[in-house]
Amino acid sequence: MLKKFFDSLKQIGRKNTVLLKILFSYLLISVVLTSSLSFLLIKTYTAKQINEVKRITHNMVLQSYNTADSIFFNTFSFLYSIYQSDTDIVNGLYGTTFDWVDKYNIMEKLKRILNLNKMIYSVYICNAEVRLVFSATSDGYTFIDRWESFYDKDALELINDVKERYRCLFIARATKYKIFNTTFSQNFITLLFYMPEKGISDSAFIINFKQADIQKTLTSGKIDDQFQVFIIDKEGYVISHNDERMIGKSMGEEKFIKRIITSSTKAGDFVGEYNSKKIFVSYVRSENLGWTIVGVGEYNRLLNVSTIAKKQMILITIVFLLVGIFIAFLFTQKMYLPIGRLVNEIRQKKVASVSEMDEYTFLNFAFNNLIDNLRKLTRDVDIMVSAKKKEIILRLLNGEYVSTNEGKVKQLMKQYEIKLANSSSFAVIIIALDNFKNLCMMYRAKDISLFKFSILNVAEETLSERYVTESVENGLNYVSIIVGNDKHGRELDMNELVEYANKVKNNINKFLNLSVTVTVGNIVHSINLINNSYERAMNLLSYRLLKGFNQVISVFDTVNEDSKREYPYDIENQIIKAIKSKCPSKIEEAVNMFFDYISNFTPDDVFQSIIQLSIMLNRTFNVSSLVSKEVKVTSLYNFKSLFTQIQEYETLEEIKKLMLTISTELAKTFENETLVKKKEVAQQVKEYIDENYSRPDITIYTLADKVNLSPNYVRLIFKEIYNISPSDYLLEVRMNKAKELLIQTDYTVKKIAELVGFSDNRYFYITFKRYTGKTAEEFRKEHRQKDLV
Repeated sequence: MLKKFFDSLKQIGRKNTVLLKILFSYLLISVVLTSSLSFLLIKTYTAKQINEVKRITHNMVLQSYNTADSIFFNTFSFLYSIYQSDTDIVNGLYGTTFDWVDKYNIMEKLKRILNLNKMIYSVYICNAEVRLVFSATSDGYTFIDRWESFYDKDALELINDVKERYRCLFIARATKYKIFNTTFSQNFITLLFYMPEKGISDSAFIINFKQADIQKTLTSGKIDDQFQVFIIDKEGYVISHNDERMIGKSMGEEKFIKRIITSSTKAGDFVGEYNSKKIFVSYVRSENLGWTIVGVGEYNRLLNVSTIAKKQMILITIVFLLVGIFIAFLFTQKMYLPIGRLVNEIRQKKVASVSEMDEYTFLNFAFNNLIDNLRKLTRDVDIMVSAKKKEIILRLLNGEYVSTNEGKVKQLMKQYEIKLANSSSFAVIIIALDNFKNLCMMYRAKDISLFKFSILNVAEETLSERYVTESVENGLNYVSIIVGNDKHGRELDMNELVEYANKVKNNINKFLNLSVTVTVGNIVHSINLINNSYERAMNLLSYRLLKGFNQVISVFDTVNEDSKREYPYDIENQIIKAIKSKCPSKIEEAVNMFFDYISNFTPDDVFQSIIQLSIMLNRTFNVSSLVSKEVKVTSLYNFKSLFTQIQEYETLEEIKKLMLTISTELAKTFENETLVKKKEVAQQVKEYIDENYSRPDITIYTLADKVNLSPNYVRLIFKEIYNISPSDYLLEVRMNKAKELLIQTDYTVKKIAELVGFSDNRYFYITFKRYTGKTAEEFRKEHRQKDLV
C-alpha cells in the first residue's frame, strides 16, 4: 500500500514539477526571511537595486549605441560612397557648366537620397567653383540657388567652420531660414563631406537630419523621468538631447564629461557630480561615428526605492514571518491554476511525444510551435505585397524569364493575379512623351510622374475595352503596357492593335493635352518572348526621328534594314561648296536635298549620316587658316557640343534646322576669313614698299610677284583696304622721304633722287614740283629759313 502511495506521489511530482517548484520556492523564501538578519537583507536588496539600475541604464545606453552605430554608420557609409563615386553628385560638386540634363540628373539623385532614408530631412550640394547650391528637402522643396541667395546660410558657414572648430563630420546646429515667406526653425544634425586637401575649396556635400527624429529613433530619452540619454562628440559638444536648448552646447568642461572623453575604455559607468548633485553615469563610445552615448540619472532618485525599502524592511520582516506560509500557498494557487488549465487543455489535443513532459517544458514546446506559425504567416504576407507584381512584370519585359519554364512563369503570374497568365499571344505597347526636354524645363519631376501615371490610366481604360493588359512605369520618359488576348480569348491581330493604339494616342491628346509617340511591338506567342516584343517597341521609338511627334509607329512603318544605302558624298560636297560661296539660298537648297535623301534611311543610318555631315562641317571650319588666329571657336562648331545637341533633338526637322543654322554661320566665317586674307595681302605689299622704296625697279608686277597674285587683283585689294593705289602709295613714301632728306641733310638733289628710287633726275624734279608745288631747292631753302627763325 505504502509503495503504491509513494509511486503515485512520484508520478504526480513528475507531471506537476512546476507546482512543486513554486510551492517550494515560497516556503524557502519564508524560511530565509525569518532566519536572516534584517541588516543583511537590506544590504543585499540595496546592492541588487544598484546592480539593477546599472543593468537597465547600461542596456538602454547600449541599445542607443547599437541603434546609432548601425543606422548612422550604414547611412554614413552609403552617403560617403555616393559622395566618392556617384557621377551626378561629383558633377554637382566640382562641375563648371550644367545643361538641363545635368541639373535634372543631380536633382533626381538628391530626391532619391531623400526617399532611400526617411531620417534625412534635406540634402545640399554646394559647388564653390560656380557658386551654385543644389538642394532638396523632404517637404518637397527643390532649388538651384546662387551661393549668395541660398536660404540656409548657416550650412554654407559650416564649410569654413569645419576646419576651425569641428573634428567630427556630424555637426549639431540650430538654424532658422525662410522659404517662400515661410520661416523654418530647425535643429539639425548635419553630415558634411568636405575635402580641402583635393584643392577644391569650399565645395561640400551636406546632409541634414532632424535632431528630434534622431532622438526619438535612437533613445526613449528617459526612464520614468529619472534617467536622461543624450549624445556628445569627441570634444564634448551635444549632438542629440531631449532639451533642444542643449543641442550644440559644449559640455566638455563638466567633470563627468571630461572623464568620459579622456577614458581609454569603450564603455563604462561611474558615479559623478553635476550641478552639485550626485549622479549615476553610463556611457558607450562609437568608434565608427566618433560619438559617445551618455546616460545620466540623479543617483538618489534612481535608488529611491531602495531608500524607502530600508525604512520598511524591518516591519515587513516581522509581518512576513507570520503571513509567509499563507501567502506561499495563496500565490502558488493563483499562479499555477491558469497554467494547469492551459496545459490540460493542450494535452487533450493528444499531441504526440508530449504527454510525459512537465508543465514548463510542455509550455515551451507549445510556444515554440506558435512562434514558428507566426513566422510562416509573416512570410506569406510579405510575399503578397503589390511590389512583387510589378517586379514580375518588369522581369518579363527585361527577359529575365527567358530560360525559365513557361509553366512555372504562368503559375507565378496566377499566384499574384497577373491577368496575362491565360493569354496565348502578347505584344508590348510603349507610350513615350514627346519633346521631353521642354517638358522637363516647364514642369517639376513630380508633375512629369503625374503625367505618366495619367497616361497609364487613359491607356488602360482604352485598351481594357477589348484586351487583357498589364502596365508599368519603367522609363524616364515612357511607360510600357503588355497586351494579351482579347476578352473573348482570341489572339492578337496587328491591324486591330494599331487601331487601338491610335485610339490611345487620340484620347491622351484629348484628355491630357499631351503629345505622345506610341510604338507597337511585334506579336509573340510565348510569355518567355515578351522581351522580344518590348525590345522591338523600344527600337521603333527611334523612328520618331523620321516620323515626327504624335505618331503611332508599328512594324508596318519600318524601313527594310537589309537594303544597302550609300552616304550622299556628292550632296555633302554641294553643301561645302555652297558654304564657301557664301550664298544662303544655295546652302538651304543643298541642306534640304541632303535631308530629303537620307529620310528614306533607317533611323540608325540617318543618325550616322548626320554625324558624318557634322564631322565634315567641323573639319571644314577647323581647316580654315584663321581659326587659330582671329576666329573664336564657339560651341556652335565644337563637335562634342554639336553631338550633344543632335542627341537632344527627337525629329529630323529639328536637326535639319540645326544643320542649316550651322552651315549659314560657317559661311559667314568664311566671308570674314576672306576679308582678313585681303588685309594680310595688302599689309605685305605695304611693308614691301616701305622697305624697298629706294629701288627704282619697283612696279605693280614686282609687288604682284611678291604675293603670288595678279597685278590687277593686288591693285584692287590694296585700294579696298587702304583707299589708295599701290603706285600712289609708293610715290607718297618716296616724296615724304625726299622731304626728310632735303631738310635734314646737305645731299644734292641728284643724290636724294637716287636715294628715294628715281633713276632720272629730271623726272624727280618734275614729280617733286607737281607733288609739293615747289622745286626741291625752294623746298629746302624755305624750311631751313624757318629753322633759323
